[in-house]
Amino acid sequence: MKLKSIDVLVTKVEVKENKEGKGYLIINLLDLASGDNFQIINKELELLGKLKSMTKFKMDFDLSSTKYGLKLEIARIISEEGII
Repeated sequence: MKLKSIDVLVTKVEVKENKEGKGYLIINLLDLASGDNFQIINKELELLGKLKSMTKFKMDFDLSSTKYGLKLEIARIISEEGII
């Protein structure tokens, strides 16, 4: 399912490494409409240059069902709305 034009606040962007030494991002988001918090794990390190902590963004998301539960992924960053 596609979730389009959602206003979110990026509260934290953190770089981690797995046991093999490959990097990944942990992105904490706050949905400004509902107040829900989400934590997204992303392997695309190029997002690190686009996302800034405590900044409002308008994004599209993909929500899918896996054998482990629901998976929320950033599909597209539409625009940066500014720092709060």
